[in-house]
Amino acid sequence: MVSFFVSTHVDAVHDSRVDEAKVRWLRFKASAVQATVESDFASASFCNYLPSCPPFYADGCGNWVVCAGTWLHKTEANLIDPAGLLARYLVAGAEVLARELEGVFSIIISDARSQSLKVITDPMGSLHTYLRQTAQGFWVSTSSIAISDNQKLDPVGLAEYLNTGIIYEDRSLWLDVNKLGPATVTVIQGSKLSTSRYWQIARALEHRLSLNDASEAMMANLVATLKQLGNRLSPGVSDLTGGYDSRLLLCGILESGIDFDYTVAGANDSQDVLTAKAIARQLGLKLHHIRNVTAFSMARFEQAISLSDGEYNAFDYARILDSQGPLSERFAMSLNGSFGEVARGYWWELLWPYMERMQPLDADMLARKRFAAVSYVEVMRVPPFISLTAHISGVIRRTLEPYKDLPMGSQMDAVYLTMRMQRWQGRIASNTNQIWPSLSPLGFTNVLSPILAAAPSARFRSLMPRHIFSKWNHLLATIPLEHGYPPAEVSLRNFYKFAPIFGSYFDKVVNKVGPHVKQIHSSPALHVSSVIERYGDLLKGNGIDLLQLPRLLASGLFDEGRLQGFIHSSPIIDGPALQQWQRLISLEYTLQKYI
Repeated sequence: MVSFFVSTHVDAVHDSRVDEAKVRWLRFKASAVQATVESDFASASFCNYLPSCPPFYADGCGNWVVCAGTWLHKTEANLIDPAGLLARYLVAGAEVLARELEGVFSIIISDARSQSLKVITDPMGSLHTYLRQTAQGFWVSTSSIAISDNQKLDPVGLAEYLNTGIIYEDRSLWLDVNKLGPATVTVIQGSKLSTSRYWQIARALEHRLSLNDASEAMMANLVATLKQLGNRLSPGVSDLTGGYDSRLLLCGILESGIDFDYTVAGANDSQDVLTAKAIARQLGLKLHHIRNVTAFSMARFEQAISLSDGEYNAFDYARILDSQGPLSERFAMSLNGSFGEVARGYWWELLWPYMERMQPLDADMLARKRFAAVSYVEVMRVPPFISLTAHISGVIRRTLEPYKDLPMGSQMDAVYLTMRMQRWQGRIASNTNQIWPSLSPLGFTNVLSPILAAAPSARFRSLMPRHIFSKWNHLLATIPLEHGYPPAEVSLRNFYKFAPIFGSYFDKVVNKVGPHVKQIHSSPALHVSSVIERYGDLLKGNGIDLLQLPRLLASGLFDEGRLQGFIHSSPIIDGPALQQWQRLISLEYTLQKYI
């Protein structure tokens, strides 16, 4: 899959910093430039693609297109290659073309007629694309670190990442490097820049749908999408777990008739694995069980660093690579059930029973109970905000501004899709799509729109997927979920089967009450010395002691005493603390590798 670096210039003076940045970018990506296309005002370089599938096309008239990711055209199958995209753009324009596409992609078009560059992001913004303005022009890349200014860290983005694992709004980890939003067309013309949205949630809400109508439309569009994907990329493999979302995707795959393999990761006795095996056994599916890799792999860690630009916990992503790597050698694409949670009214329990009420969502409540509901150790010299909760509340309010006239349930959908899925799930998708096509069809707008349009009563407490299983594949409604109860519509005849749900809710209540009552589902705590010993090859390798964090301290953003105290002296590390520790080490390694 492709990684690209595009630059524009206002005048004819060549910016030597572009060449320097490209050298660093290619060193970081462990690659070489495979091709370059140019016009009078812009140039694009790209790497890591298959020669049989070049991600660019130039028409000989000064127009060219560069593409990353995987996309479908909603009506014309022959418009999936770069030449078809450019031809359609020259006739219809960028916004019309954008509305006709689905998938995970970033497309850049150089238009010789208007001497402009058009950057199209996918509807959910899942393939992250970054922009930086310089005195000589603009730099655009799928890699945030590639276009950074000597890897200077953005204090706010840094604090968000270290404390929550997510970077919000248009920030990146790097100073003056901005993430382009979802469903946008950005126009660069000389020294001017403008951005417009081509899809928003409000469009899906123009007509409210009943449970049955929404389910019918969602399934019809999902089946059509899966058939297109199956015709374009084959063979395919799809995640299968113990929850609702992968099962909802499975229902669509079975209805489409496309032949897929399936995969589940985890220990033999994990509920995900046990449930997936039960589904595969009863439906006759070919299931690949990928067992947990317990040994730390330096090779996987370095690959995770190269793919994530410092913006994701490389320890976590190395584990994802342990499953994605072998599969990418055997299959043409991977599907997952992300976005299926929207069909279940995710986080709506915080609004019940007022999902349809027309009033502003309580940003402080949502920040406190979801986005900022984590503990962390303050290690920055001068924190960029006094309170994480107050900061995230401000982010939520700004995110909701375009949606303030929508019902509260739709506002929650907007926050979830924009702040959670685009920023967090999109970062994972951006990593993985550098290896091979990894898609979430439930997040395609033609599939997601009927879900968003469904009346709140049709989605709350997972009613929509339960209705779909009961109507389209009754067997999927009878096989219990990971928590022991079936994903079926409740009736007097099957009420007794839902007894495990009460235990599940009891556990949640006890966990919310806190540690004074009981610790449930807690992972084993580790001494810092144990963590350091586990990753010894990494921390003491290459002649540099990563535990001293020299690059991070050189940034001037950290308090040395607090930072070193957290890295070395905490007696026990677990949960959020372990995640924060791993992010710090990942970022230090990123800076050392890149420089």
